[in-house]
Amino acid sequence: MNINYLTLRSFLEIAKHLNFSKSAHQLNISQPALSQKIKALEEELGVLLLNRSKNQVTLTKEGEFLYRTLVPSFTNIDSSFKHLQQFKSVPKPVLHIAATPSAAMSIVPTLIKRLKEQHPLLEFNILETLSSQALDYIKKGDFDMALIRTPVDISAEFQQPLRWRTVTRSPLSVAVAKEHIISGYNEVDLNELKEEDFLHYDPKTSSTLYYLMEYACMSAGFSPKIVAKGAEFMSRAVLISNGIGISIIPEDMIQLYSAYEIKAVPIKDISVMSSISMVWNESRDNDILRDARKIINESFSAPISSAYNHI
Repeated sequence: MNINYLTLRSFLEIAKHLNFSKSAHQLNISQPALSQKIKALEEELGVLLLNRSKNQVTLTKEGEFLYRTLVPSFTNIDSSFKHLQQFKSVPKPVLHIAATPSAAMSIVPTLIKRLKEQHPLLEFNILETLSSQALDYIKKGDFDMALIRTPVDISAEFQQPLRWRTVTRSPLSVAVAKEHIISGYNEVDLNELKEEDFLHYDPKTSSTLYYLMEYACMSAGFSPKIVAKGAEFMSRAVLISNGIGISIIPEDMIQLYSAYEIKAVPIKDISVMSSISMVWNESRDNDILRDARKIINESFSAPISSAYNHI
């Protein structure tokens, strides 16, 4: 196959702008020369990549496929060229991790410490974010690994090339202000709190935690009275500590509330647990990512208890 870098670069430019004149100007070549390159590429591949008309240029399905496939590779090529030109050295490896706040506090520190022992030059880019956003970053290939609150419908979210594995499982607790009457309890029957005002989660941005609260309250025989919905971590903590409402949280989130006047009380006879999973895009797999998964598996993976449903 006789296809070179400049030919593919020409195709990417025309696929981006869908305009031969503008693309030729960007490439600093004549418009006939650009047309000839695209025609030669189509002949080499045996498919049409562009639909051409007098007033419009569009991509064929084959052209769209080739464009989506080439863009990530050429992005890496361009960044490699720019780095070598600027620094005259090989860049340090970077592991990009998107994580929920609880995972960032409980899992990431151990991962960094052990991974640095194996890869001393490794740098880390850590982003604390919502599970839904972290998953989007993995799907787009922007991050290497995500540590997320496992979605309810796992099969719908984790299609190839996404891979996942459960890391931790935690029972549920009720988060209340320290002056709340149940703050001194060892555990609480959730049905006793049916008249309380609840701080709920947003069903779009925090779908798993939303479902957890709904499931827990429905299992206790009531629907939660909602005083506010969608407040993120800091706002939720302030509202709870000021007695505005109570909330249901997984036990692994308790450490996030340590700076606030909040007490987490275990729920009696709860039949559901919350799971945190690591997710990665197989197309970005490498030795560092494989070592990271091995460390997490050795340090955190816990056996599944048959006494609980895991979400």
